[in-house]
Amino acid sequence: MNMKDNKKSSTVLGYVVVPGLLILIIAVVLNFFVYKLEINLFSNIYNNEVAGEVSLISRRFQSALTAAETTGAFFESSQEVTQEEFDAFASVLTEDIASGVINLSAMVEWVDVQNVIRYAYPVDEESKGVVGLDMNKYPNRLIPIIKAKETKSPVVSEPIMFVEGYPGLLIYSPIYKGDEYEGQIIVAMRMADLLAHIPGENPIYQKDIYIQTDNFTIPFDDDVIFNNNGERIIDAEGNTVKDSLYEKEYSSNKKGTASQNIVFADKTWQLKLSPVYIGEVQKRVAAYAGASLVTAFIFIYFLWILQKRREKLVKEKAKTEALIHSVGEGIIAVDKDGIITFANEKAEQLSGFSIKEAVGKKYYDFWRLIDSKGAVLSQEERPFHQAIMNKQVVNISLGEHLYLLKKDGTRFPFASTIAPVIVNGEVEGSIMSFRDITKDSEVDRMKTEFLSLASHQLLTPSSAVKWISELFLEGGAGKLAKKQKEKIELIHTANESIIGLVHSLLNISRIESGRIIVKPEPTDLNSLVVSVSKELEEKIKEKNHSFNLTADKGLPQINIDPHLIKEVYKNLLTNAIKYTPAKGNISVNISKVKNNIVSKVSDNGYGIPVKDKNRVFEKFYRGENILSVEKDGNGLGLYLIKQIIEVSGGEIWFESKENKGTTFWFSLPLAGSAPKAGEVTIT
Repeated sequence: MNMKDNKKSSTVLGYVVVPGLLILIIAVVLNFFVYKLEINLFSNIYNNEVAGEVSLISRRFQSALTAAETTGAFFESSQEVTQEEFDAFASVLTEDIASGVINLSAMVEWVDVQNVIRYAYPVDEESKGVVGLDMNKYPNRLIPIIKAKETKSPVVSEPIMFVEGYPGLLIYSPIYKGDEYEGQIIVAMRMADLLAHIPGENPIYQKDIYIQTDNFTIPFDDDVIFNNNGERIIDAEGNTVKDSLYEKEYSSNKKGTASQNIVFADKTWQLKLSPVYIGEVQKRVAAYAGASLVTAFIFIYFLWILQKRREKLVKEKAKTEALIHSVGEGIIAVDKDGIITFANEKAEQLSGFSIKEAVGKKYYDFWRLIDSKGAVLSQEERPFHQAIMNKQVVNISLGEHLYLLKKDGTRFPFASTIAPVIVNGEVEGSIMSFRDITKDSEVDRMKTEFLSLASHQLLTPSSAVKWISELFLEGGAGKLAKKQKEKIELIHTANESIIGLVHSLLNISRIESGRIIVKPEPTDLNSLVVSVSKELEEKIKEKNHSFNLTADKGLPQINIDPHLIKEVYKNLLTNAIKYTPAKGNISVNISKVKNNIVSKVSDNGYGIPVKDKNRVFEKFYRGENILSVEKDGNGLGLYLIKQIIEVSGGEIWFESKENKGTTFWFSLPLAGSAPKAGEVTIT
């Protein structure tokens, strides 16, 4: 296994295996505590129910015992008790113990000295055979009668099957008048009634409750009697059959079984309660454990997926970083607080600051800008700040004449693009690419000097040709023949085009060199357009165009350079006149839009083809659709006015449909243009 495989295994171990094991351990510990809490909760409730059951059974038995003794006392105090008197007395007793929480149904019987049942209350169809029953025939009933007679105290029978077919319990209370034996009072209770739950209450869980005697087991809910051999008693004579229920439920103690002695007169039996809740808790905890394991495995699988994605992202990041570091331009990223978060190797080379020195520092400590005069730009003037504050891409071109100070104090001209990073409408930082344009600057300087020199050299003979041609046309050299005059007019027109081209080239070289002067002063744009329209009035009339100027009421004056902005209006209107067929409509509208004054110049001329729209502001470019219509033009006008508007702090844009017309808009800030020192202005 190589080092790469070892690193990969270590990563999987750290990000998947270890967290997975921790989750499993936490799940096991939590399930253990849940199990303990559940057991304790149910155990407390269970023990409370056991105490309630024992108390209720004891009260029921005591009520039955009291009924037996009270009835015996009634017999002892009477000379003779008739059937009617017995029924009346017994009805009161049975109603009393059948009411309230005790809720015990019982039958009161009188057995005479021959052990035959003479009276019984209540008697219904099911129990009418009890009266006249000879106890001597039933050993399991006769034995307690004899014992009670001998001990002269109440005796309880073993659990027996009543003749009605269900298990019950008998309380024997002997009757003595002095030393003379008068028989016994028997209170017969059904085991199901004696052991029933509190009326109106439902236990929150099931449990197996039964009474264990020396010889018998009596379940609460199954209404049967088992002997300790696992045989079920089936009749009043004590006959038995084998029953699997005993082996299943009552042959051995279950975990959690509570055993409590309960005294029934002369007998002490065990009340046993075998809870089902332990199994229920185990099932629930098993369900919790299963759910926990499934959740843990899902989480581990999720971690594994995340790890795979992480590995992929790490690879992609490595590729991206390698790509960025190999780019020929410096790249710097900053957060919204201006802290540098990334710099590539080219940025390190250009600035002289190492990546380690740059990352984590404020960008204005690392990226120090000065103008052509050596003045340091304030934070508000810096492109990074503008990109973040305005949420717009900021470009620094050759014409900006800005320089970047290196670590060693030297400087170089640079071009740059700064783009804000916007997430959900909020700026989170910005990214800048920049490059050294020392060579470009030198080439541009040479080009500008050449254009300036060539333009001036061309301007001198062109001016002479203009003067001579005008002299001839005005008759200064004598009257010209018709054909001579036509030729001279052609020369004059062509020369005017050359002069216009020369002036355009000079203006462009001045703007691109950064030597242009911007001298703002309060200006009424409406009046400025009026003056331009008057200059172009003759051309408008030549093509029989209609011209309309509108402006918002109360439009304020703004600080702009009127000489520069007049050139913008003049150029746009000249194009509208030139590229609109005769009898066209040309309009200008000036309005206030938020913090800008927006001018709109519209025509219904030839329009701009879709394929040419992205090249409209390029130097020397003219749309193909107008080359055959209007040959005059040099393709510099729109480029020039775009430069003027941008140096004035505004923007320009347009919409156009071929053969439908074109509308140009340009905005100027209401706050005005920033003044700019320079050497020359446009001509």
